[in-house]
Amino acid sequence: MGAGSYGQSTCGSDTWKEFPPVQAVSTFIHSGDSVTIQFVHMLDQRTNDESFGIREVKMKFVNVTTPQNSLCGRSTTNVPLPKWPCTECESSHQYIPKAASGTCVECPTSCATCNAKGCLSCYNGQYIDGTSCSQCDNSCATCINKANYCLTCQPELFMASNFCYKSCSYPLFTTESEGITYCNSPCSGSQFAMWDGSCSLTCPSGLTNTILSTYKVCTFPCSINPINS
Repeated sequence: MGAGSYGQSTCGSDTWKEFPPVQAVSTFIHSGDSVTIQFVHMLDQRTNDESFGIREVKMKFVNVTTPQNSLCGRSTTNVPLPKWPCTECESSHQYIPKAASGTCVECPTSCATCNAKGCLSCYNGQYIDGTSCSQCDNSCATCINKANYCLTCQPELFMASNFCYKSCSYPLFTTESEGITYCNSPCSGSQFAMWDGSCSLTCPSGLTNTILSTYKVCTFPCSINPINS
């Protein structure tokens, strides 16, 4: 809104912009056969110095059990408005930066939801990284805290201690839980899973001592690695 010093009435200009376009949403209780909408302004200058315009007026009639009046203004360019309180935003990708500010502001593109401090949640394949969202490792379908700390894996991959691997073969074995395929060791603690499926506290000389994720595996030097990243 705002015209600048022009010889004719003008709504907005490239050189003088007091306010960007504003979306105003008003709900009021009505039960009559007709309705009159009146727009009242408080501009105190001539129309060639101050002006405002109205466009795209839409009316929607609904029946609700507990009707209530409301008025909410939303700036389309995230400029705060002074009076009209929005109690909630139409989109989950918006937030209200200040209570009773009357403005719903778009979240940063990477955020699923946010507040004035930054992202509150991210889209799938991303994780909260401080106040923003960062991309998970390619092996993770979802992750948390850091890129390669997976909560779920991409299809055909195996989960082991929150890392995702391309293979999981003997002596390791798989289990399924809530749609996730886990890669497990038959041995516990500091034991080595031996090439034949047994467990040992040591890996005999001549065999390959491999630490895979949190598992210790003892295989022949030419054996196929039972788990690959």
